[in-house]
Amino acid sequence: MERSPEWVEAGRSVFSGSNVIVAGSAGTGKSAWIRDITRLLRKNGVGVQVVSFTASAAENVGGRTIHSEFGFRPNVDILASDSSVSWQTRERIKGISTLIIDEVSMLNPRLLDAVSERCRKFPATVQWNEDSVGEQFGGRQVILVGDPLQLAPVLNNEDRLILRGEDYPSQFWFDAKRYQPEKFTHVCFTKPYRQVPGTDFINLLDDLRHGKNFDEHHPTLHGRREELLDSHDNSLAVNLTHDNNLRRKINEAELAKIGGSQRVSRIHWTVAKETDRNRKAPNQFEEVLQLKIGARVMFTQNKYDKNQKLIWTNGSTGVVTGFTPEEGSHLTEIEVRLD
Repeated sequence: MERSPEWVEAGRSVFSGSNVIVAGSAGTGKSAWIRDITRLLRKNGVGVQVVSFTASAAENVGGRTIHSEFGFRPNVDILASDSSVSWQTRERIKGISTLIIDEVSMLNPRLLDAVSERCRKFPATVQWNEDSVGEQFGGRQVILVGDPLQLAPVLNNEDRLILRGEDYPSQFWFDAKRYQPEKFTHVCFTKPYRQVPGTDFINLLDDLRHGKNFDEHHPTLHGRREELLDSHDNSLAVNLTHDNNLRRKINEAELAKIGGSQRVSRIHWTVAKETDRNRKAPNQFEEVLQLKIGARVMFTQNKYDKNQKLIWTNGSTGVVTGFTPEEGSHLTEIEVRLD
């Protein structure tokens, strides 16, 4: 893979000890650069860790999710001063000298501040020079990678209320209180690697990124959709909707098309404290799950084995192949063949 001048410039900035922001549209080699710079840093004995907001993005660059790496737990405020951290997490954080955050555009400013706070609480064992963002990230070199026009922060209504209540100017990472733009070198990747330059597809992607010429490109996008739905196997098509009631109707209609008996599984919730006892399940979980053999499913959480190797991610898809037990009302296991 031929390295562009921007690729080389970003690498030199990293090895000079600078904090770096690497931006660029999709397909310009950002993920490949992360894998390359991580390999070179480790070869030189630097403790480097790559993190991302989602497991699928983290897996793509050989990293971990931010929540897993820094010990942020569900239903616990990420900026709570009294939140406990396991000794394994503390030691892991201390071993990071260079922190790379991929898909940084998905972070809201409060989450970036929480990462800063945890880095300050557990300073790096081996630190970079004093010109780094040491006072904000515990002596670590920080590399931020992403496309600001591609993926926005993932927020619910409660998140938005908290951001407003704590006087954050916006929902974007660059409005974090601990972010100091003057301490970062900016590099923008422009050379496309994933697609051939000058093609209609490249022009379509660029226009969508900038919110231009959508009417011109709509027939192409809609045509691809119709092509998939009219194919002999349209089972890979996924309906995207913001309405939970519509989602349930679509799922019920598709399930009715499959022959065989229907099985039911009910979710049992374990509450950490008495005040959580009356809380409802999050919207992404169905209290009652209705399935048949042959039904397509999508996972909504990440799953690791005992060695912390990722088995599946939030968003992985597959087909139901069996149930345990095969009959009866009490369902203990659902067998799924991953795509």
